[in-house]
Amino acid sequence: MLSTTPSELEANQSGSSGTVTRTNEGASEAASGSNESARFRKYASTPLADAKHPTAIASPLSCIRLLAFPMDIIYEIFGQLYPLDLANLAQTNRAFRAFLLESPQSDGLWKTVKVVAGETPDGPLCVPQVAWVRAMYCEYECAGCGQYSRDEVDFVLLRRICFECRWTRLLHHDWLISKSEHPILSALVLQLIPYTSMRTLSGSDIPGKRYWEPEIAATTAKVLKYWEDIEAGKPGATEALDQYKEERVQYTRAIIEHGATCKEWLRIRKKEEQALRATQYKRCVPMVARVVKFRISDCFW
Repeated sequence: MLSTTPSELEANQSGSSGTVTRTNEGASEAASGSNESARFRKYASTPLADAKHPTAIASPLSCIRLLAFPMDIIYEIFGQLYPLDLANLAQTNRAFRAFLLESPQSDGLWKTVKVVAGETPDGPLCVPQVAWVRAMYCEYECAGCGQYSRDEVDFVLLRRICFECRWTRLLHHDWLISKSEHPILSALVLQLIPYTSMRTLSGSDIPGKRYWEPEIAATTAKVLKYWEDIEAGKPGATEALDQYKEERVQYTRAIIEHGATCKEWLRIRKKEEQALRATQYKRCVPMVARVVKFRISDCFW
């Protein structure tokens, strides 16, 4: 026969009461958790979670469907973003891409964020909206050497190139043809690449077509790949090369024409800014003169 001491009986009673207490607390937590889940169920579920686990509940703060908000609230939120942030958001998923690039209201939203961040000319039809925004609002970094550069973005090459890299990595058309071991290939490749011009330190253009060296190498490799397919007798290789050349020629023509329009836009905008600064200076000079005169009179009195 087993005997139980008073101390052991007291310990068993306290343990059983603690078990009951923990059980009650767990039940209350489960009830509150179920209430919270029900409250946030329609906002906290994600498409991925719904597809795999129809009853899965995610964090109520991190998984709220942003596109479920009213349209005016969404525009108010997105209108405060920087253009590069909006471009990153457009590449997050299909829903944001459709909303920011394909909806009828997307053009007005992009114009709003551009005005807030610093207005730039609209991109051509041959360049996607995201690519144009990334080029116009890129960091102050040269695409050639990676160093800090305050040079303007080239509207044709869609890159920011410093003064030194313009002289070392922008190759002249005539020099490329004369130094090439395969002039026919070089002439074909240069027809498929946009070209720009050199600028002096004062900003004036130097006549002559200049091509970005990395783009020459990339296009040459692609043309050679088409030629290898043609020599190997691959079906449709000749038609593929012809289609590629036609697309590149159209793109080159469109981006060069648009680049000239953007340069004119930039020239007019700089002229307007200079006129605005001159007007502000004329307004400030009399005010500064009165303040100086007042200070001088205080010194003598």
